[in-house]
Parts: sequence; C-alpha cells; structure tokens
Amino acid sequence: MVNFRFSILKIGIFMFFSIISLCFAGTSQSDEIQMCKEKSKIDEPSHKDKGVGFPLAVKGKASNCPKGYHFWIAVHPVLSSGYWPQSGEISPSPRDDSWETVVYLGEAKKGIGEKFQIILAIADENAHKSFVKYLADAPKEGYPERPMPDGVIQIDRITYTRTQ
Repeated sequence: MVNFRFSILKIGIFMFFSIISLCFAGTSQSDEIQMCKEKSKIDEPSHKDKGVGFPLAVKGKASNCPKGYHFWIAVHPVLSSGYWPQSGEISPSPRDDSWETVVYLGEAKKGIGEKFQIILAIADENAHKSFVKYLADAPKEGYPERPMPDGVIQIDRITYTRTQ
C-alpha cells in the first residue's frame, strides 16, 4: 500500500511540474511571427493606391520582430520575377513602433504605368546579410533583380501603380 501511495505521489509531482513547465515555456517562433504579422503593417501608401513612384515615401508600424530577424522593405514589379531590397533595414521608433523609408519603383523614366508590390518582410540573419551585400554591390552592378533570399517572411504587402 505504501508503494502504491508513493507511486501516486510521484505521478502527481511529475504532472505538476510538467504543467508548470508548459506555462513558462514561452512562445514558439511561429507564434512570434504571427504576433509580428498582427502588429506590423504598411500604412502609407494604401493598397491599390496610384501616384508618383520615383521616389515614394512608405510609412507603417512594426513591432514584435522575432529574435534574430530584421525588418526590411522589398519591391517587386508585378511583371517581373525579381525583388529589390530598399534603402536598408527598417528601424521602428521605440516610442510608437512607426517607421518611414523611401522606395524607388522602377527607374527615373522606366516603370511608369506599371504595378509594383511593396513588401514589408522580416529577414533572418542570412537573408539580412544578403540584403546588405546587395545594397553594397548594386551601384556597381546596376541594381540587378534578384530572387527573394531564403529566410525572408512576408509580413504585409500592398500593390501600388506608378503613374509618373
């Protein structure tokens, strides 16, 4: 009878600590990414807006970026398969999570009348380094289009038509 009670006690203690560890385990990376998606977005321009696109001010909010990720803006011309990272890593304001950057849709005289997707994304360390290298090398290489690197997760996307 004593062994039976002792076994029940051990099972109870094991269950108690199992439940406690689940409560304090924290959130998974997929939960963190979902929270980031819920708290981060492009505010301006609005989806399906039209207007000037060289340059274009883009504004939004960004928070809850999972550890090891960086916020970036990339541009994707709808008629192309390539992507262009823009301006550098986004650094949201610690005061209100707002950010602002400038993007370039096409070239000075190319891209008028075309649709572009403006993408707010998070990049893991390798993708971040790839974006940084692209921006360092692109002036010498003529800003070639590139595929989106592995390790980039789209957070928000709008479509914008450049009219001039």
